[in-house]
Amino acid sequence: MDAVFLRCAKDLLTLIETPAARERRGLIRTLVALLEAEDGTAALAAKALFRHVGLAGAERATVGNAIREAGGITSLVELLRAGGGSEAATQAAGALYILAVINQTNQDAIREAGGIVPLVELLR
Repeated sequence: MDAVFLRCAKDLLTLIETPAARERRGLIRTLVALLEAEDGTAALAAKALFRHVGLAGAERATVGNAIREAGGITSLVELLRAGGGSEAATQAAGALYILAVINQTNQDAIREAGGIVPLVELLR
């Protein structure tokens, strides 16, 4: 599983600034699917999404929208429920922060996925 994750993360970083949107969406879908893993891979996938959205530059909105459309916001909100001592929750909170900064649609999706309460809980 780690080899698949690392390949996807590397490929996504390579494609962030290219017009290969279809391939990028496929890689994002793979990372979003890895958010569901129960073997520690979820934290790595959340970290990859967090970093790649942050590095996306002019493509940030496109990448953020692709993550939302792939169900990533819902999966990231679920990772928050692991609590403050969890690496997965910490990385998910960072990714959600960047996604929220991108646009109002992502803010609405975070709220609708129930993200407000677990985010506040992480602050306690």
